[in-house]
Amino acid sequence: MNEAIKNDIFKSLSQIDDLFNTVPEENNKSNSVDFEIVDTKIEEAKVEVNNEEVYNKLRELTADWLEVQNKYKTMENKLLELKQKRKEIEEEIKKYINPNEPKVIDGRKITWSVYVEKRFDSKRFKENYPQLYEQFVKENTRERFNIK
Repeated sequence: MNEAIKNDIFKSLSQIDDLFNTVPEENNKSNSVDFEIVDTKIEEAKVEVNNEEVYNKLRELTADWLEVQNKYKTMENKLLELKQKRKEIEEEIKKYINPNEPKVIDGRKITWSVYVEKRFDSKRFKENYPQLYEQFVKENTRERFNIK
């Protein structure tokens, strides 16, 4: 594939992001995307994409992206459901044990700790002592991944 076609594809990919941001909310809740809406948006994008090869590649990439995005959202929702079920089970178990008193049930040690946690209020410190704050601030690189 030549460089001009690649550039056209990458330029057109921004339209894919716009596409996902215009999908109605009711579709996002069900973890699926209405492919009629997707096809309509792709047809609208086709007007701006003059090269048929670019258009076909864009359509292929969009279909692949939709599949991956739907899988991701489905797994994300399953994870949330499992976390909620786990929390419900924890609450049920807590009915049978006391905080800070380990208990052995069916050979498994169960602990429930209740404690006070102290944290440094860096926001207030920064407001009150900005120069001192800057002397001790440490930068870290972190990653955040999210699909909304």
